Amino acid sequence: MALQIISLRHAPELIPRLADWQYQEWGYHSIAELINLLHQCVEGRALPITYVALQDGELAGSIGLYEREMGEAQPPERRFWMGFLFVHPDYRGQGLAKQLMQHMEVHAARFGIADLYLFTTNMAAAYANMGWQVVEQLEFEGEMVTVMVKLLPATEREGQPATTDPTQVQDDSVPPISFVPASVHIRPM
Repeated sequence: MALQIISLRHAPELIPRLADWQYQEWGYHSIAELINLLHQCVEGRALPITYVALQDGELAGSIGLYEREMGEAQPPERRFWMGFLFVHPDYRGQGLAKQLMQHMEVHAARFGIADLYLFTTNMAAAYANMGWQVVEQLEFEGEMVTVMVKLLPATEREGQPATTDPTQVQDDSVPPISFVPASVHIRPM
């Protein structure tokens, strides 16, 4: 079974199904709002961006990189956010969430992002096991959430220093990553 992680820009036909899955999972946005957000990810700007995981050509999950995902609820220096990490129930327990996160972290570092944030209602321990650190807990949109950060390694893209403005990087300049399962079993989140 081959896993490929690509930009949603290369598979926009997946937007309706992905929006439906995300709505069913979280329900705090309308399907129309999610479709609009996902369409923004394919418009050609660097951010927002969504990557999708295809397992043997079938949609299996997704992850996104956004600016100021929590808006005014967070200070402006908390600029870049990983969000909408989703793995379809049929593919859970196989390490796919971890692979999606690693993919996003590599690409964010190549974009020159030094610190990446996320918020979660119930997965802080799993994220902490992958190197994320708790920043604070607060109420956001009626729920208690944990804000976390991961410091990304400094990197260079193709021999050039990382850009100082990641929003100007085209994600197509960063090649997709394909995974072939190894004999090592990754502990699921």
